[in-house]
Formats: sequence, structure tokens, C-alpha cells
Amino acid sequence: MNLVYRNEQGEPASFSLEDRERTTLGRTADRDVVLRDQRVSKLHAIIERVGGAFLLRDCESTNGTFLNGLRLNSGNGITLREGDAIDVGGTHFLFGEARAPSAVELPGADDRVEASFSLEDLLRDGRKALGQDAAACELELDQEIASRFSGVAPALALGRTLELLAGRLEVDVAAVFFGAGSHRLQLAAARPSPRAARDLVAVARRAALQSCGILSLTPPSHRPIWTSDTCRTTLERSYAAAPFMVSACQANSGFLAVERLAGKRLDRKELAFLALFGDRMGPALRSRGGPEDTPITELDADVRARLRAQEGSG
Repeated sequence: MNLVYRNEQGEPASFSLEDRERTTLGRTADRDVVLRDQRVSKLHAIIERVGGAFLLRDCESTNGTFLNGLRLNSGNGITLREGDAIDVGGTHFLFGEARAPSAVELPGADDRVEASFSLEDLLRDGRKALGQDAAACELELDQEIASRFSGVAPALALGRTLELLAGRLEVDVAAVFFGAGSHRLQLAAARPSPRAARDLVAVARRAALQSCGILSLTPPSHRPIWTSDTCRTTLERSYAAAPFMVSACQANSGFLAVERLAGKRLDRKELAFLALFGDRMGPALRSRGGPEDTPITELDADVRARLRAQEGSG
């Protein structure tokens, strides 16, 4: 098996793993694969051969090791499979049997990496991440959400709650959608604006169709991204979406979706918190009458077009 990548000069290169029990990746000269990149830790990651399998392990690196777009938990060995994509700093690796770099397609700017996770697993992991005081932390979160709903109309309460969520997850855009039957979605609230949430329509719909949490990554691109009333360019965007129940009726499911325009990618731990946040937001919304009593946000033409397109594709 081999690692295929582009070297410092941008030329295709390969590194054979076949005769090695342990391969180190890092910034210092004593590593097997040396990556002269300040985003790479001195000892960033290890690939170990165990029997006939190769295991990738992050070594508590500062900026993380990513497998197929998802950040690995430090210390846990993950079995590599043919065609897996590994990101270390600014270097993209492909793992597989191909020896000649020209025989495989290196990751490109238009590729989308996506993964789905069951809501049950996400809620369990979200509570586990709260630690020994999970019950107290959930109660505190309940109180924070309830305070956003106190004494205001549901639509305003949702906006305030999204601001809380955006702050906790350090994301640029947050939105809540309600199911409207036959897998149709309605945007109920968005921060900083409905227009900024236009790219969340697709990931929210996939969460609705699969009834699970979604992590999605759009690798480097230079197309304009709208935030509020300004336009800027970003190198990488990551998305997360998770369903939550707002009533006993499946048709009244809610969906939280968030977007981070640059910096650290959204990971499974953050998706688990998003799912837990939705689980705690549901009771607060039910106490105010549920989604049927929540005015739908006035959408601009672009968001309406995306929602119609998603409905048509269903």
C-alpha cells in the first residue's frame, strides 16, 4: 500500500508503506514523511501496520489529522481502506495500492466529503462529552435556551437561540428548518440572515431524508460566499445538520444546520453537540406551541429557489 500526494514543489509523489511496521508523519527531519508546513506538528500522525491492516493515528497534533474530511480523535487508531483521503496540514494524501501518482486522482477543489451518523449515537456522545456533570450541564443549557424564549414571540426566540448556538459552536451561519410534510422544509429562522443560510438548505434536506446527523465538507474553493450584506471569499467551508423532535408527530421534525466558513473544520464532536442542542431546544419550542405557531422567516428569492429545487429533487 502507498501514500500518494503532492510534494513541496507541487509534483505528484508516492511513499510505500509495504515494508514498514510504523510510518511517522511530521514537520521535523527525523520523520519518515517530512512535511515542512507550520500547520503540521513535529510528530503529527502515525500509520501502523497491524496484521494485514494499516491504522492511522493522530498524535495529539495541534491542527488535527483528517480522514475523509473528518477529524480523528487523538490516540484512536482507524483502519485505512483503499481510496481513503488523509489531510495533514495543507497536504492531501490518498491511501491505496497505486504506486504511480498518475494512476490516481488526487483530491480536487470540487470534491465533497460527507458522512452521516445516527441521532441516537450523537446524543449519547454529546452527553458523554459533558463529563461527570452531564446532568448539571444539560440543566444549564436548558435554562439558557429557556431564557431566549422567555417573554418574546417564537420567531424572535428562535433567532436568539441560534445566536446562542452560533456562539457555542463558533460558526458563521446557523439556521433552523421545520419539516412541512413529504420531506419539504421551511426555514423558520437564520443568523445572521436568511440569505447567509442559503447553502444550508441542501445539508438540512439530507439530514431530513436520512433522519440522521450530517457532516459535510467543501474543500478549497474561491467562489464568493455571502455573509449578511457583504460578500467575501473563503478557502474552505464545513457544514453540520441534525434533526430534533418538536412534537410527537414526525411531520413536525425540526432540523438545525450550521456552517463554518473558514478555519477548523466542523467535526463529529461538534455535530454531537448540535444534536444535543436540538434535543434541548425541542421542549422549549413545544412549550410555546410548536412550529405551527412559529411565523416562517421571510425568504429572499435565492433561498426560495433552493428550497423549491430541493423539493423537486425529492
